[in-house]
Amino acid sequence: MFTNTSVTQTNMKYTYPNNFDRNRADDLHKLVDEAYNQLNQGTVWQPPTGYSIAATLSAKEFWKLPPGLSDIISHMLKPVPFGFVATKGAEVFVIIRGTKTPLEWMDDFTALPVSFKPSGKDWGKTTQGLNTLYANLGPQINSAISQLQAGGIRLTAIYISGHSLGAAIAHLAAAGIAAQFNVKPISYTFSGPRAGDEGFAAAFAAAGLVTWRMFNTEDIVPTVPPAAVQLSTPNMGMHGLTPMTQALSTFVQLGAVGYEHVGYPISATFHRATVADNHSMDDLIAEVNAQ
Repeated sequence: MFTNTSVTQTNMKYTYPNNFDRNRADDLHKLVDEAYNQLNQGTVWQPPTGYSIAATLSAKEFWKLPPGLSDIISHMLKPVPFGFVATKGAEVFVIIRGTKTPLEWMDDFTALPVSFKPSGKDWGKTTQGLNTLYANLGPQINSAISQLQAGGIRLTAIYISGHSLGAAIAHLAAAGIAAQFNVKPISYTFSGPRAGDEGFAAAFAAAGLVTWRMFNTEDIVPTVPPAAVQLSTPNMGMHGLTPMTQALSTFVQLGAVGYEHVGYPISATFHRATVADNHSMDDLIAEVNAQ
């Protein structure tokens, strides 16, 4: 999938494959920032200059409710903005924000594995929490793309981006778009967790989807849900989960499967004083572009 692995500009601090477009990454980072502005500014929010909004995305935050309670009171919750589908020229953009902080993200999250079947196609398993959110956002995304296609937009340049929780949903959205429209969207994601199990990652690779997964090596969010959930192993005298994974497992409900990242890793390293600062998308893109 990533055949051109020669490095980019020699004056940059990090070297990445030539077909990783830093300018594109920066533009998409600014669009994800706009999705956060959309949440914070409410009705006074204005679309970014040069882009036409095809659809605004919203979801009820009922995945935060205890099991069983969501069915009872979800109708009482108001939808909140989660991003948008936009166009600029012939290009289509699917933009999804994350939650406010890493701890809020983990509070929203349950890692129980469930089957993921976009357009009825088997894509392995994702998490219950992500699947619930995608069940809200996915139909909105695909409906907007259908309307754009009906209006004459050729689906040859679809870019998907998200930060944190939004990065994981971006992976599900890419799979959903590929399954429904038989196209290959390109993803640039920031600071995302693992979105699916080994089967999900295999389906993603088999579909030939290009995904640039940017993350800070010091960020806690990309380490969850765990890659392996086996509690003990005879290898190298390692028994039980690592202390960090043990601590994280108190925030999520682990199933019987581990999870696997997708796409090409674009890593950078910076250290800040807080968990939230290490998770910063603005600091991440600045470090990726560091001279």
